[in-house]
Amino acid sequence: AVSHLYVELGFYAEQLARYFLHFPRQQIFILELEELRTPPSRQAALTPLCAFLGIDADGLDEAALAHIANGYAAPRAEWLRRLAGAHWARAIGQRLVPERLGRGVFERFFLRPAAPPPIPAEAKALLTELYAPEIARLEALLGRPLPSLRRTWADFAPPAMTETAFSPAP
Repeated sequence: AVSHLYVELGFYAEQLARYFLHFPRQQIFILELEELRTPPSRQAALTPLCAFLGIDADGLDEAALAHIANGYAAPRAEWLRRLAGAHWARAIGQRLVPERLGRGVFERFFLRPAAPPPIPAEAKALLTELYAPEIARLEALLGRPLPSLRRTWADFAPPAMTETAFSPAP
């Protein structure tokens, strides 16, 4: 099943149009996720962003840029997944363990790096059909093509977590 919230959040044109009603376009800087996936393109995208913000691009730290947030990870074992999901275990953990430490323990000991599961064919077809007109609206709104949004979902794979992703970004 496809979450309605995720579907709604994918309607970027609608969201951007609301911003454009309240802010001049020259005050809004838009990047595509694809521009941030590899170090060369990331640097090429962040340099103009720094100029837009009026900050020094020389201060970009490659180590911080290499940190993957929201990468995919799987539970190390089914019993650990059940333990981490149990209401009583979460309540105890939240009361006894500081949040940052708890997150670190959870990521280090309960999760393991893993390849994300494939998107089911039915969901892929539904989302591709649903978002095709939305991508056209977004391209018209921005006045530029968005090939990364048009490419087939078969090529899409969110980043997997790596062991280094388990440590907090500096």
